[in-house]
Amino acid sequence: MEKAKHFVKFVLKSRFVFILVSVLILGLLFWDYYTNWRLMDDIKNKWNNEIDPVVGFATFFVAFSVWINETISSWKNSLPKKLTVIFIFEGKEIMRCNYAHLDHEADIRNLGQQIGRQMNKDETLQFYAPKIKRTSGHICTEKQEVFMHYKVYFTLTEWPQNINKKECMIWEPPFDAPPKNIPCQRADKT
Repeated sequence: MEKAKHFVKFVLKSRFVFILVSVLILGLLFWDYYTNWRLMDDIKNKWNNEIDPVVGFATFFVAFSVWINETISSWKNSLPKKLTVIFIFEGKEIMRCNYAHLDHEADIRNLGQQIGRQMNKDETLQFYAPKIKRTSGHICTEKQEVFMHYKVYFTLTEWPQNINKKECMIWEPPFDAPPKNIPCQRADKT
């Protein structure tokens, strides 16, 4: 009984306008029916001649828009996912892995950490956990392949032990070879 009271209070508080309008419309219909006011006859004619076609078209348009949106969402979810992982130290990009295979968006952080560890010869990287930035996926086309591309940025607290301070590392597909050393660049240019 207490749940029912709580529910009724919630409905009255959160849906008051809807309830008020519904009661007023029902009251108007009741009044029109029993007093022969004939207000509804005028509304019925206007509805059939002018409003109904517009409402019908609007309903079709909304349904079609929902279908298109759902189809686009399904297509995006079916695309292969790839991740670029970027490690930054003092504003410089020092390590990058491009286009690693990604199974699911939820794996971005863990996969990024694992890739960093592999690039650092199995040594753990020190980074600011609150400063991990991630981009939302966007559709990318490269070499006639269409995929969802995600990026994650790790801001390191110290230079990795196994990386030369004058060079940076990049690891690219097909990942058969170890990461290459390249000249460093500023992180804000990537």
